[in-house]
Amino acid sequence: MPGGLCAKYHEVSGRPIIKGLAERMTEKPVKPEEPNRHAFRSDSPAQAGRGGSIPLASYALVGIGLEFLLTICLLGAAGWWLDGRLSTFPWLMIAGIAMGFAVGLARIIRAGARAFRK
Repeated sequence: MPGGLCAKYHEVSGRPIIKGLAERMTEKPVKPEEPNRHAFRSDSPAQAGRGGSIPLASYALVGIGLEFLLTICLLGAAGWWLDGRLSTFPWLMIAGIAMGFAVGLARIIRAGARAFRK
């Protein structure tokens, strides 16, 4: 008996019955259309064996994170090398790490701004 329980609820609670709501609730739900999954996913054969595909946005985020880390490491290593040459240990290494952090952060902000413009 479709809508029987709803009608009883409204009868007991005194709330108004919205016409057609009980009928809509008994209908089979409509599935939304699936978006073009090829636009958002990497369906490479390497990923097929691992139970699915990885969103392409994940690769971009990994790239940004690696770029940030490598910038800090490279400029810190350059500072460490210069510290050894100039006997200023650890000041140039600290300056290189700080500069790497600033440059990496600027690159992340620039990438974020590009992503929000699209």
